[in-house]
Amino acid sequence: MACARPAVIADEGTVIRRGEVAIATGHGHMTVRRSGNRLVTRTLAQPAPSGCMPSVDPMFASLAEACEGRVLGIVLSGMGRDGLEGANAIIEAGGAVLAQDPDTSAVWGMPGAVTKAGLSHKVAPPEELAEAIMHMAKGLAATERI
Repeated sequence: MACARPAVIADEGTVIRRGEVAIATGHGHMTVRRSGNRLVTRTLAQPAPSGCMPSVDPMFASLAEACEGRVLGIVLSGMGRDGLEGANAIIEAGGAVLAQDPDTSAVWGMPGAVTKAGLSHKVAPPEELAEAIMHMAKGLAATERI
């Protein structure tokens, strides 16, 4: 439990819970759908445009739809363009995307593709991204209370 949060493998039908980390199974793309007031995972096996399995693109796109754009996508170090199409779906739905900077990335492929496409609201080291996430969460919490 390196992140001080319980983690679950998000198989078919796993309910997304506050304070819990859901991890894709590895044998399919983790997607999310709304079921009443809950978010529930699905696993899809069809090829993604990026060629990755699992790919973050279907997950980001499904979250953008299920959450009506109220999504913050984070793209960390990784190879290729995976995340670019999903980040675009998040932005088009009204959400935001943060990306890891090239200096702290082992491979700047994924965050680089998103950033070069102009989709990143912030490009920074992970520590600064964490601060930005907390700042955004506080702002959202204040807005929701009104």
